Amino acid sequence: MPDWDFSHLTTVKKDYQTLTFLNINARLVNLLLQMAELLS
Repeated sequence: MPDWDFSHLTTVKKDYQTLTFLNINARLVNLLLQMAELLS
């Protein structure tokens, strides 16, 4: 397998992990905002 195949897969995996991380953070922020609205 050529080197560039491996590096490409690694990059895609990192991007996917970053997107997943951001997605989880966005959900947490939404939950916090909803809780703040309920409490206020």
